[in-house]
Amino acid sequence: SNAALVAADPNSGQVLAMVGSYSFAETQVNVATSLRQPGSSFKPYVYATLLGKNKIGCAIGSTTCDTYGAGSVLSDDVTNFGTEATPYKPTDFGGSSEVGGPVTIRTALDGSLNIPAVQALKLAGVTNSIATAKSMGITSLNQPAGNYGLSLVLGSGEVKLTDHVNGYESFANGGMHYDQSYFLQIRDNKNSIVEDNSKPKTPKRVLDAQVAYMISSILSDDDSRRFAFGNELQVAGHVGHALQAQGVAVKTGTTEHFNDAWTMGYTPSIVTGVWAGNNDNSPMKRLAADIAAPFFRSFMGAVLASKPIETFEKPDGLQYLPNAAITRQHVPENDYFPKWYKAVARKKVDIDKVSGKLATACTPKLAIESRDDPGISDTDDAHACDDVKPTVKITATPTGTSYSFNATVTLGSFGTTKTSSFPAKLDISLDDQIISTQTISSSGTFTVACGSACSTSGSHAVKAVVTDNGFYQSQDDTTITIAGGGTSTSFQGTTDAATYTKGDTVTYTWTQDSGAVTYELYIDDKLKTSTSALTLSYPTNALGTHKWYVLAVETGDKTTKKMFTTL
Repeated sequence: SNAALVAADPNSGQVLAMVGSYSFAETQVNVATSLRQPGSSFKPYVYATLLGKNKIGCAIGSTTCDTYGAGSVLSDDVTNFGTEATPYKPTDFGGSSEVGGPVTIRTALDGSLNIPAVQALKLAGVTNSIATAKSMGITSLNQPAGNYGLSLVLGSGEVKLTDHVNGYESFANGGMHYDQSYFLQIRDNKNSIVEDNSKPKTPKRVLDAQVAYMISSILSDDDSRRFAFGNELQVAGHVGHALQAQGVAVKTGTTEHFNDAWTMGYTPSIVTGVWAGNNDNSPMKRLAADIAAPFFRSFMGAVLASKPIETFEKPDGLQYLPNAAITRQHVPENDYFPKWYKAVARKKVDIDKVSGKLATACTPKLAIESRDDPGISDTDDAHACDDVKPTVKITATPTGTSYSFNATVTLGSFGTTKTSSFPAKLDISLDDQIISTQTISSSGTFTVACGSACSTSGSHAVKAVVTDNGFYQSQDDTTITIAGGGTSTSFQGTTDAATYTKGDTVTYTWTQDSGAVTYELYIDDKLKTSTSALTLSYPTNALGTHKWYVLAVETGDKTTKKMFTTL
């Protein structure tokens, strides 16, 4: 029922617009200057603290001096950051880990993952992170650091929207900070100037320029955050990609019980923050990306309309180095690291992927992953030595000269009494080449048509492997003998021409093969489609000479390979 917005110029600290509430007459409160919990929109202060850690003070040759970059790796496994007596096990949105395993700082911040954010605060330090936020303009957070604890990174400490915007101005301005001002001048009744903010004051450096740039590079990376937010945070015409540090940098925040929704964002020329919530502080039904982000997109879209896309100024000194872990699509192979970064050899430990804890003798080998020591002592409690393992039995049934396979799976402890965030899967291979992979959620019999894989005559080894969601595995083998699979003289194909211009549509036609009802069209040895029709059309875009043929799935017959040329 309520919302507030503040926009400011990061190059002067001047507030350009302020909406204090939907209706001041209803609330008599300016929410923009009220204390509210910021949720995940507080995370950039913590990550900035971590990225700037040990800029000064690393001894030459030190092997214990931790330094970090946008491509440094944190863990997204559920972890106890407290003690056995007073555990603290934060989860990502949804109640567990969103990605699981190692994630880069870029992925963790863009996806607003909570578990690695808490790890980042533990590494950066609560006191240091509060000091960073205060230097950037946050005027609250005046309690002892112990009163906030590690939940500070998830927004447990209250801030003002006006302060929050002032803090983000330091990211937008390459680490330089201007004190906030709400008016250009104040004059008395004699027209004498009492206070003058019409010209920017001298700024102070609160972040290293390399740190500010890495944060802006991450928050403007629409590709990296797409797995979590889709296109919900994009401002049309100002979309940034990968490491370009271009467009609009955006961060959302939603408090634990959905009382507050935030969207904070900026370009080099403007910073805007939006808060939304209910006047009675009751929980909302949607997330920040659904509630506050539309306000943000609408306002920023209007401000930036017809203006060219802006690029954040890249400072000297940044290193462009390989990431330690590529865990998701759109994660670049290399990322930015500060000048003072140096890779340190870290102790490796065996971690159970299901529990995120130290592996034991009862942890199956497939569930064990060697990682940098995250500093945990809890051991795997997801697996037990008496767990019931899954079983699988495969049978093969001839279909003409081809085959179909039936794999009967019985899940054990995992899939019946135990669960995990990983899917169970069934793989079927022919001569050690996987021809089918499918996710399964229960015991049962699963059928797979061999299709074109069974087009070569002779004896073949078939194997079914089931891996449950606890990473226990079982397999079964059988042998089949395929007859036929040759090229029939009566089963032929033609095209409507031999030469085409790029973009032309090619029509592929073939005769019916006796006993076949399913056909697969291959162009340049790549499967294009499976059909029951005897003709198909495709546009041709690749220049050069192309070969094609059709496989009759049920009989294994193939047409003679035909050629055509695209000019």
